Amino acid sequence: MEETAEKYRLTCLSLPKDLKEWAAYKDLKTSIENFKEVLPLIIELKKASIMPRHWEEVKGLTGKELNYENPD
Repeated sequence: MEETAEKYRLTCLSLPKDLKEWAAYKDLKTSIENFKEVLPLIIELKKASIMPRHWEEVKGLTGKELNYENPD
């Protein structure tokens, strides 16, 4: 996951200068940066030591229903 995110970041940075002025480029860059920021958390949540109470806290903070018991 980290490698793929880094590839996207590098590809985004290597786009022509004219494209970097587009709103779509800025949105893409922001999305990639945000993903790279939360990626360590995602990796930590994948560990078996994460308890249901941790998942309940994440659900409460995000306001999203997460099916953490089924990894698929």
